[in-house]
Amino acid sequence: LTALGKWSDFAELVHADACQVYPGSCGEPPPVGTLNECTDPQAAALPTGFTTTLVYDYSGTLTGEQTIVTTIDGPSTFEGLSAIKVTSTTTGTNAAEGIPFPVTTTTKVESFEQLGANGVTKTVGALIEVETGAIQVGPVVVPGSKTTSKTVYDPLRENLEFHIALGQTGTITSTSVTTMLSSVPPLPGGLPPPQSSTLTETFTFEAKESVTVLAGTYDTCRYRTHGDNANSYTTVWYVIGKGIPVKIVSTDDGAVTGTQQLKSGSYNGTPL
Repeated sequence: LTALGKWSDFAELVHADACQVYPGSCGEPPPVGTLNECTDPQAAALPTGFTTTLVYDYSGTLTGEQTIVTTIDGPSTFEGLSAIKVTSTTTGTNAAEGIPFPVTTTTKVESFEQLGANGVTKTVGALIEVETGAIQVGPVVVPGSKTTSKTVYDPLRENLEFHIALGQTGTITSTSVTTMLSSVPPLPGGLPPPQSSTLTETFTFEAKESVTVLAGTYDTCRYRTHGDNANSYTTVWYVIGKGIPVKIVSTDDGAVTGTQQLKSGSYNGTPL
């Protein structure tokens, strides 16, 4: 037998290895400091009427195009709490790998936000409406569907992604309850009971770099959101000073499974 020392002598090494295997166990909550250079402080203040329109091209397991229109509607209430309502509507026609016909989908999310100190926004919850169009499969027409649901965060989700410095890693853990409100056509057996879930997101501000997409070339902040293992993650490039994602690449077990890049866009009425 060989004496290798105390367990505490190896604690840092074991923790570092665990971070490679289970990235979700790593990182500390980011400090609640001021916003970093990756986003727009004026937009982060949620001014009423602020609007963005973004058109994305998809390739990989999902192909096609989607348009996202986001508008800050202004003061509102949700679940008895004062909030600022932000409506985001995503429309597009996409085909998935292994499915020989495209599907047209419209997703409307009414998110309710509160403003905190140092530019931190807190999500109270959201109302979500998803509508799919009818699908023609040979001579058969499959009718479309429409569902509505409500998500409530308790405690409120703190949106701290843009409160970390270059090279820093942070973690956000949020707990929510989602309730399905309606379904057309009706679901067999009726609507399911409310579902509670806890999500831990670990992200790293990796670099500042120039990236070229269909819409042009942008100076960006590159972020990585860690997945189930060291080889599964999502990389996002945000336009510096605006916080708009111009490129998103999904990697699963070391293989790129999907790429989303900006095709065109406007930022509060001006070209992005």
